[in-house]
Amino acid sequence: MNLNPIVMFVMNKINKKNGHWNFVFPLLVLLLVNLTTFAQTSKKVEKWFEEAKAQQGLMNYTEAVTLCNKILKDQPDFADAHLLLADVYDQLDSTRLEIVHIWKKLPR
Repeated sequence: MNLNPIVMFVMNKINKKNGHWNFVFPLLVLLLVNLTTFAQTSKKVEKWFEEAKAQQGLMNYTEAVTLCNKILKDQPDFADAHLLLADVYDQLDSTRLEIVHIWKKLPR
């Protein structure tokens, strides 16, 4: 999703309508800072996810579960972490927890 055209449209409408650019500018800065923070979080989460997959491959299931839970604490809707947890719990013969994480992955 490209926010630049949306931000420009809103800035243009507000600027033309009532000239409150001084009010809008700080909000835009805040939006950009939040988007940068989100991008950093995504990289961090991706790193944790790759490590969790590697730990699963090494059959270090405790560490894989720990990393997935860390991911889900940061981003609860990270579907791949739920699927990886379901797979780990399948390998650990924990059907109940496997089903819980498959259920959480399903779109609502």
